[in-house]
Amino acid sequence: MGEMDDLVKADFWVSKAFNPDLPDEELRHWFKEFSLRADKMLLDKWKHHNDDRMAEVKQILWDVIYEKEHPPVKKMTKIDAERDSVCMQDDCLAPHCKKLECEEGLMLSSFMYELLGYVPSAGSNTVWDIYANATCTNHRAATKLATIYLKNVSFNYELHVQDLPIKDLSLSSIYCALMRKI
Repeated sequence: MGEMDDLVKADFWVSKAFNPDLPDEELRHWFKEFSLRADKMLLDKWKHHNDDRMAEVKQILWDVIYEKEHPPVKKMTKIDAERDSVCMQDDCLAPHCKKLECEEGLMLSSFMYELLGYVPSAGSNTVWDIYANATCTNHRAATKLATIYLKNVSFNYELHVQDLPIKDLSLSSIYCALMRKI
């Protein structure tokens, strides 16, 4: 939403805010949509209005401004990733290790999309098996989390474990084993 559009919409909601039938949650939703600048301009515009409804509206707006200025800190986790080489030219860049950082609450299914930027396509049909807390030397004995299929320009995956948040899987590392390339 552009800042000018934001201010026009904010001005419209000024008139709506005085309506006692407007649910507070709807008002909160619209204040969240505005820019921080528009929120502060509304507060300034309303500073001399102190009737009952206006006090409630200003409190909602103050809460929204506080949330915007102090967003919650998301807990992040780091996972060591290692993958197979896909060809001799790729060997020049070995080892293929990377620290992946993601939110602790990220679901395993969503984490597969994070891996999409890490595992390369090697031809028109590439299959990667993803192992939990494994390295190239011990991945065969580790838990297989998923299989990623890269075919031409499409991406698909199959989970081999329950789709849980990353933090519940106790992942410290993953190993991506190249299973097939055509």
